[in-house]
Amino acid sequence: VVDGVITHYLAKSAASRPPVVDVNLVLNHCEGDASTTISMLDEFVRTSLLQLGMLRNGLITEQENKLYASTDAIRSAARRFGAPWLLRAASEFARLLPGMPAHMAPRKKKMKKPEKLHSRRLRQLQAIEKEIVRIGDAVQSIREALQPQDDSHRLLAIKEDEREERANVEHNDVSSHSSAATESQCL
Repeated sequence: VVDGVITHYLAKSAASRPPVVDVNLVLNHCEGDASTTISMLDEFVRTSLLQLGMLRNGLITEQENKLYASTDAIRSAARRFGAPWLLRAASEFARLLPGMPAHMAPRKKKMKKPEKLHSRRLRQLQAIEKEIVRIGDAVQSIREALQPQDDSHRLLAIKEDEREERANVEHNDVSSHSSAATESQCL
């Protein structure tokens, strides 16, 4: 049941995307223990947020060594936990740093103005933060779902979440069909 709860909330937090972290990697590393898994994921989120703060400070103070170190730390942690979206966001940020290998550097044509480069870096910082928050939200949901209660309540909560998701998908499908019908009537 614990594996099912953890898998459910990590997958739910990612909606139609792959899970925010690789459940199998984390569970194998923690030997299936729920409290250890939650503690490990909490530590991952906490250290990722610290590194994000260092990235921000590095941008403000223009200290390239902080930018490289923090980006590498986030990318390494994302690989270790199988967090593909965080890894992607951090890798995109790394591409915007000076002195990156030629295959990682952005095309010079796009980077004519330093203001554009800075705004792209800020957008990538926001993307990194968004992914860390998603992982944190998933961990919080797991923690709440694993509160001491009998398994039937936990399974009912998961089923209720799944019903809500289906209802939202059906509502979105109906909305998109009605807007498409309205557009065709206007034409």
